[in-house]
Amino acid sequence: MDHQSFTNLADVSLTLTSRVSSTETNKNNNLVISPLSLHAILSVIAAGSSGSTHEQLLTFLKANSSDELNQLCAELVSLVFADGSAVADEVVLDVNSWAKTKTNGLISDLLDPDSVDCNTNLIFANAIYFKGAWKRKFNASQTKEDDFYLLNGNSTKVPFMTNEYDQFIKVFICFTILRLPYKQGQDKRQFSMYLFLPDEKYGLPALMQKLSSEPGFLHNHLPLLVKRIPIAKLKIPKFKFSFGFEASNVLKGLGVELPFKAGGLTEMIDSSSSAIARKLYVSDIFQKSFIEINEEGTKAAAAS
Repeated sequence: MDHQSFTNLADVSLTLTSRVSSTETNKNNNLVISPLSLHAILSVIAAGSSGSTHEQLLTFLKANSSDELNQLCAELVSLVFADGSAVADEVVLDVNSWAKTKTNGLISDLLDPDSVDCNTNLIFANAIYFKGAWKRKFNASQTKEDDFYLLNGNSTKVPFMTNEYDQFIKVFICFTILRLPYKQGQDKRQFSMYLFLPDEKYGLPALMQKLSSEPGFLHNHLPLLVKRIPIAKLKIPKFKFSFGFEASNVLKGLGVELPFKAGGLTEMIDSSSSAIARKLYVSDIFQKSFIEINEEGTKAAAAS
């Protein structure tokens, strides 16, 4: 992925994350989403759109053409066809079984039983799965409970993992970023987890706003975490949770409205079925995501 494509993807991802966190959750909920998975779904829709709908999607995704998006998401996308007439239950089972397989069992109920009916013409689905072991694992015997502060003003006891290694860490104005590398896999790609900590105890909403409003934010900050710094002790929470939501209102709130109206998805099917194509529109976009962080590493998955 070239520099500009990465920057655009990161900017769109932060915009989506900020919007979901402000509209789809409350201060008592944990949130995990995959903007990349949503990006892939929107890229497929863009490829099958035309006219103003096509332009609206390209503008939101910060892309010059559908070909650019296809190159970015080619390995993520799978296509499921459904006529929806008499096999709705079977289609739901097939899609959920596919998602379960692709996420190694972490997500098994992407679609609810009533999400497919006789009006369903097409279903697009993608799945992402990640499993990584820390380059420097945490000692489980040192994991202790401590206070974790919630956005609602309360605190709760949760297990915190600890170590005293030098860390890739950088302090900025109002927040700190920590980079935790994973062991390199057989394909030689190198992955890291980046943790953002606001200075203020309840400063997460303000930090999210900052991340999503500054173009190129990740590109301008993440490359700076290249040197290990001695610290007294590192403590991060050990956790496991999932989250699901329907993304239509999120996207409409960000100005992506035309795909949800008939008439703009005329490139979805061949010209011999143009009458059907003119009636197509996006009815729902579902996503479910999962993440687990422990002393050994991370498991995460998402399906849309």
